[in-house]
Amino acid sequence: MQFVLDGINTSILIVASINILLGILIYANNRKAVINRIYIINIIAIIAWILGMFLYRSAVDSLIFWAIVLYIPPTFIAGTFLYFTYFFPLRDVSFLRLKTALIFILNIILATLVVFPGAVIESVFIRPGMEKSIVFGPWYWLYAVYIISFFTFGLSRLFIKMFRSRNTFERRQILYLLIGYFIAANPAMATNLVLPLFGYFELNWLGQIFTIFMVMSVTYAIVKLRLFNLKVIMTELLVFIIWVAIFVEVLLAETIKKGILKGGLFVFTVIFGVLIIKSVLNEVRRKEEMEKISGQLAAANARLKELDKLKSDFVSIASHQLRSPLTVIKGYGSMILEGSFGEISGAVKNVVEKIFQSSERLIDFVNDLLDVSRIERGKMQYNFEKTDIFGIVSSVVEEFQLTAKKKGLILEFKKETAEIPPFKLKLDANKIRQIILNFIDNAIKYTPQGGIIVNILKTGKRVEIKVKDTGIGVDKKDQKKIFEQFMRIGGANAVGGIGAGLGLYVARKIALAHNGEVAVESEGKGRGSTFILRLPL
Repeated sequence: MQFVLDGINTSILIVASINILLGILIYANNRKAVINRIYIINIIAIIAWILGMFLYRSAVDSLIFWAIVLYIPPTFIAGTFLYFTYFFPLRDVSFLRLKTALIFILNIILATLVVFPGAVIESVFIRPGMEKSIVFGPWYWLYAVYIISFFTFGLSRLFIKMFRSRNTFERRQILYLLIGYFIAANPAMATNLVLPLFGYFELNWLGQIFTIFMVMSVTYAIVKLRLFNLKVIMTELLVFIIWVAIFVEVLLAETIKKGILKGGLFVFTVIFGVLIIKSVLNEVRRKEEMEKISGQLAAANARLKELDKLKSDFVSIASHQLRSPLTVIKGYGSMILEGSFGEISGAVKNVVEKIFQSSERLIDFVNDLLDVSRIERGKMQYNFEKTDIFGIVSSVVEEFQLTAKKKGLILEFKKETAEIPPFKLKLDANKIRQIILNFIDNAIKYTPQGGIIVNILKTGKRVEIKVKDTGIGVDKKDQKKIFEQFMRIGGANAVGGIGAGLGLYVARKIALAHNGEVAVESEGKGRGSTFILRLPL
């Protein structure tokens, strides 16, 4: 055969060389990886198809034979490409051996049909100054349907995988591979399958040229996205080039002595090169594991955020639904105690008082849950106005006087000195009132005997509201975490009854929203405690 090196054949050989180089790079990367081996088979089939076109265009005799050589590789290109989509970027869990058998049995059947005389290709004619023409056999339609179906199914699989993937890096890998094969496959199917069916053969070589887009896309993915570990590939190539260079030096040695010295250097280089490649492989594997773990953590974090939002939404809805019936229970309890429905016996009154107190506690708990939900969703609303802080504190102290008296406690409100004027602070009066309420309510709950003193004082550019009690105190280890969610200090249940540990958490969040802070001071268990709210002037 005399090879024709016109412009088209020269382009075909250049594209074939580039595909061969790509195949060597990927094969050198990791010969044991299943995905690499499948991809290499696909590239070999593409190279065979490209070279088949070169030989077909150069042939002047045995034309049917060279046409068969040209039309066999596409069956393997389509089969291995579809097979590859089941493993890239990760193997499909649903992939079974039955699918492998089905893909390649069909592949072999179609390849056999091409070889069988007259089934797919009946005859080939030379047309001077034009591309050769082929007369197709009765089974050509099955051949065309097979190629188009496999490619369409494979491309659609990659497309679906790309949109289902939550990993941005993985999606970009699939995208570049999808673009490359899409640009290469469609012109190939048009010029090599469809147009020849209508007797147009002038562009039947164009599909081979378009594989350059597939090469460019995969190469870009290798360089930018490390699709097949560029670092390992380049290290292996560099080591291999050094080995070849030194081995050539050994062969060209002028004397035996120089040959032995260079041979020793070659052996040392081989050992050292293998160690370098192993080191790079280990580094790449560690990096890939870290990236995988990082991706898993990111996905878990996103899921946790989603669950946290669902939790907050649920708490908000449930709390709203609970508050209405509890308010009704509390209202009716209050009316019964006040005699709105007539006189009641002492025993009934005690029971109703317990119902009333329990409903109050539950309403406070529900309100705390609602506040926590609003805080976590960033929907806590504040109405800042210039307000007299003394008025807020004194009204709360007055409100709790009866409760403290019933428990036998003294509740006293003091100013640090008589000269301190009223403080007009820009704040949300209801929210600050909520903090003072919580501090005094807790002080009464957790003080078996003694009393509570509430102070207001000015320290530099801040106002401090202190609630000091003679109660159970706070252990040193609990003081740092007492303002966290659901935190209950030791002994609280035994002394103070029901509590969820949300009030102080809400107080801290409200204080932070006012550019202030909350704090606790205590010398330990049984020695009382002082809760402090600090607000800027």
